[in-house]
Amino acid sequence: MNARLESHPDLAEAMQMSSVHGCDEAEQCSARYLETLESLPSELALQDDLSSFPELEEEFGHSEQSIMNASGQGFQGGVVEIGNCTGVLISPRAILTAAHCVAGAIAPARNGWSTLVIRRFNANGTKTRVAQGEQLRINIHPGYSAGDAARDIAIIKKLPPNNFTEFSVGDRSRLYIDNGSELNGITMWGRGASAHDNSGRGTLRFMNYQPNWWGPEHFLRNATNSRACWGDSGGPVFSWLPNNQRVVVGLHINSQKKGNKACARQGGKQRAVRVQRKVAWIEDMLDVTCTEYSSSGRRYVRCW
Repeated sequence: MNARLESHPDLAEAMQMSSVHGCDEAEQCSARYLETLESLPSELALQDDLSSFPELEEEFGHSEQSIMNASGQGFQGGVVEIGNCTGVLISPRAILTAAHCVAGAIAPARNGWSTLVIRRFNANGTKTRVAQGEQLRINIHPGYSAGDAARDIAIIKKLPPNNFTEFSVGDRSRLYIDNGSELNGITMWGRGASAHDNSGRGTLRFMNYQPNWWGPEHFLRNATNSRACWGDSGGPVFSWLPNNQRVVVGLHINSQKKGNKACARQGGKQRAVRVQRKVAWIEDMLDVTCTEYSSSGRRYVRCW
């Protein structure tokens, strides 16, 4: 039975347990979590000759390694390209992204209809259109204002009974609603540029990092070897819980750049909006009640 629970997390959630008799939570279940973390790629250093001279790397525009960690590994099918931004699927009919990515499509209103080109990433690196030419509902957080990292979040959705049928159940992401500082590392995904000169856009990449400041509405990380770039806005910041569930902790919002460079400057701040306090608004916009679960005391919800 434990093997089935591990293989079918939806069943484990439905049963409100991650194990039955015979599974030692402190040993077997935690070991599974550590194994998952160890399978995630570690941060890539810049090429040796440039890593010693970060300003030189910025001056040349890029290193021979991507600014983001890598592409094509640990594929996340629920990450999407929305125009020049990134987003993530959170229910069969709803995608989260940054408010500033879609505000112009319905300005000056906070809610409205628009046609957006949305593409999902495939495991082989190609992209498939999931929306083009059809009217989609956009809801921007009511507290959002330009430059506000705390509420820079929006929902793109289809109205019932319509769904984004191109995705599988496994592409949907849960939302993390607990203490962020207890997470053992997080991974941000985006389709942004891979170099300071704004080249390399449109390929799904990721970066592993540990935040160095948590606030109630957003969090920060200093840009070192791995840096977010133009086009990564709205990209999900994922973590993995002891029951092997993937959860969205936040969305990348912005970063401090040097001059007209497209990627975060070394040592600059990279910001992400937290989803923890946005769940009530998400429920209201989707007209659903997100169901809360817990994995080793860490709480999260799923909104379908």
